[in-house]
Amino acid sequence: MRRLAGSGWSAGAVTLQTATFALVLSTAEYCAPVWCRSAHTRLIDSAINDALRIVTGCLRPTPADNLPILAGIQPAELRRKEAPLSLARRAMEPGHLLLLECGVVGEHYESPSFHPRHRHPTSGMALPKAQWVRLNHLRAVVERFCSCSPQTACYASAACECGAEEQTVDHVVLQCPIHRPPHGLHGLTVLDDETIEWLLNTCCEV
Repeated sequence: MRRLAGSGWSAGAVTLQTATFALVLSTAEYCAPVWCRSAHTRLIDSAINDALRIVTGCLRPTPADNLPILAGIQPAELRRKEAPLSLARRAMEPGHLLLLECGVVGEHYESPSFHPRHRHPTSGMALPKAQWVRLNHLRAVVERFCSCSPQTACYASAACECGAEEQTVDHVVLQCPIHRPPHGLHGLTVLDDETIEWLLNTCCEV
């Protein structure tokens, strides 16, 4: 995954999302119905969250609960809960070996329209990698602005170019006359055409 998201060249968000399903989740959730109630699932979640950070470009301080939403992938806990239900649904299909051996005729089971294993495209995944990462930093409110600590950003001052004392996400998105997106937080959520243009052309480093 890190090779695909390398700094020299980088795969797009959709490719990274697909690679997460193929390389990470397929391994992390192998035989999940057997161990899904284990007390050690947090170890699996940690590896999955690392992959989601690669997909979204989010920084380490980003809350883990935000990562599946930004990556367009159902949370690991929901996927594990769905695993035994999916196994039971397949066992109830007409002609399943288990039902034939028991002498039971299975009834067709209508699976719900919401399926935790389905991917959910997130607005902005078609953007170039740099703009996709910038968008997720703004949405997650975890930034590399001037007000950050020296460990995450190297700025001589916390002040913004517009004269504000601190350059924070709230200031840039809601107030800054220089860097503010055309439609503020709402535009970053729905990602309208003007906000996309702003992401492509802004000189604000996030």
